Amino acid sequence: FTWITSLVVVAAYAGLGVVFAIPAAVDFLQLGAAPLELVLVAVAASAIGSLLLEVLHQIVMRERRTGREPSSPRPVVTSPSANQ
Repeated sequence: FTWITSLVVVAAYAGLGVVFAIPAAVDFLQLGAAPLELVLVAVAASAIGSLLLEVLHQIVMRERRTGREPSSPRPVVTSPSANQ
């Protein structure tokens, strides 16, 4: 994170705190605790997505360390007689 990114995140949480502090906003937006099943599904989906992103990142970094571009296609090999 950079300092500006951190500042944006802090400002977003501060704004959320202000919204929760105003009873009329809480009633209007119908804010409340989510059901436990929904929270568990959201956490599981987030964990799976994070794991997939990390695996993809590791694959890309390994290919860059070996000097190959991650999306570079394999060269097409043709026989010399195919050009005649």
